[in-house]
Amino acid sequence: MPLQLAKENKKFQYKLVKKGGNARYYESSLDWLKESGLIIKTYRLKSITKPLELNIEQAIFKVYFFDTGLLISQFDETTIKELITGNLGVFKGAIYENITAMILQNKQKANYYYQPSQTYEIDFVIYYNGEISVLEVKSGKNTRSKSFSSFINKHNPKYAFRFSQKNIGPNNENIFYYPLYALEFLLNNEKPILY
Repeated sequence: MPLQLAKENKKFQYKLVKKGGNARYYESSLDWLKESGLIIKTYRLKSITKPLELNIEQAIFKVYFFDTGLLISQFDETTIKELITGNLGVFKGAIYENITAMILQNKQKANYYYQPSQTYEIDFVIYYNGEISVLEVKSGKNTRSKSFSSFINKHNPKYAFRFSQKNIGPNNENIFYYPLYALEFLLNNEKPILY
């Protein structure tokens, strides 16, 4: 799992489990882990239209641990020591994305990701207040993202959230800047959808 999440392209690859591995051998094992609540599968979307569930690409997904502490326990001792001292290294982005997926799962929020090209990716796509919304997770203080900006310009979502190590930023009409820890509070304050 750490190797899957540390890659630049975090799409799950069976060949990293075992050379020559494919879905035929490991898909049922992944499904068992998902059904038992040990992993979170985040599927890629073909397009950003309602309902999102109809746009899932079943064969393309990311896998996150249900518990970030258990993810970290999979690292070797040297890496764990570095993490404890605050040096997150190449795993920094993976850890923050895993925490985000874990929070979304705990709040029972279906979540997806969007990657229309190799250089363009939106970390998480969810429904927030009944609207298609995007979450960009930045593990540092550099919050620039061409993908996020392009997505907002093209799709103009009602809610676009950027989480980073920065404090609450200047929000505009539909873009909201929050520190990483604020996601759970944001979801707690979501308005229920009235039918």
